[in-house]
Amino acid sequence: MLIPIPDIKSASILDLDYLGQSEYLAALLLETSDGLAVIDPGPTTTLETLIAAVRELAGNENALRHVLMTHIHLDHGGCAGVIAERLPHVIVYVHERGAPHVVDPSRLLASATRLYGDRMQELWGEVRPCPAERLRVLKDNDRLTLGDRLVDVAYTPGHAIHHVSYLDRATGLAYVGDAVGERFHSGTPIIPTTPPPDIDLEAWAKSIQRLREWKPSALVLSHFGAFNDAEDHLAKHDDALHEWAELVRSSLDESGSDDERANLFATEQLDLIRRASTAEGASRVHFSQIRDCWFGLARYWRRREASLPR
Repeated sequence: MLIPIPDIKSASILDLDYLGQSEYLAALLLETSDGLAVIDPGPTTTLETLIAAVRELAGNENALRHVLMTHIHLDHGGCAGVIAERLPHVIVYVHERGAPHVVDPSRLLASATRLYGDRMQELWGEVRPCPAERLRVLKDNDRLTLGDRLVDVAYTPGHAIHHVSYLDRATGLAYVGDAVGERFHSGTPIIPTTPPPDIDLEAWAKSIQRLREWKPSALVLSHFGAFNDAEDHLAKHDDALHEWAELVRSSLDESGSDDERANLFATEQLDLIRRASTAEGASRVHFSQIRDCWFGLARYWRRREASLPR
């Protein structure tokens, strides 16, 4: 389903209807004088939803010309290689640290398979290599010319070392992927996204400052939608992220196994989130997701401790 953004023309949020769940995973479609651009096209399991939206907007799937990835996690860009094969004129845009894994996704798939096991096909569908000549490799402070649109690129690590955010200069929309957490219009607080392996709180603080400097008209989150209270959202995200980081750091001093610590953290935080959410909003947040966040922050603290001089 295409969702218009109030007061914004030629840009639409696409609900990718991931695994049949609405308002969970979003892409952003931008109309340009050089066809359509999509930011975060999603996994291959939702590709036909994307293609249907392209046809609805432009009449033909070949109108899709530009595929921009905030980062290479499979829910955000797992279909990039399949799109490149299906539409041979498409250019795929990805940060330089993620580009090798788009050209050869074997390591990415091995890592994901350790997490998701035999659910890989169900969750993500096929993941194919993207030819290197079809990539536009991005660096910090790049400016993209997509037909008549100018899109600025900022390197925004913290959630992932290959994460970028995009600012559409015509509208002021900042598409931020997972850089500022999750938040659902159906009613949830802002929820940090801290899965392993790349969490870096120092880098994340700098990334948030970069986004503040853009002064965006709205933040567009992959999970889920556009929010026009950008400054307030960023401040609340900072607070929530720091609170979780301190809780995880303290938990490392407690007795028990990592599984026990992670389960307790997820149980307590999910309860708090549900208390602060509507029933519909609470249905978007899952125990396993919060549990993974414990492991991401625990890995960060342990690596930081190991790096300190003794």
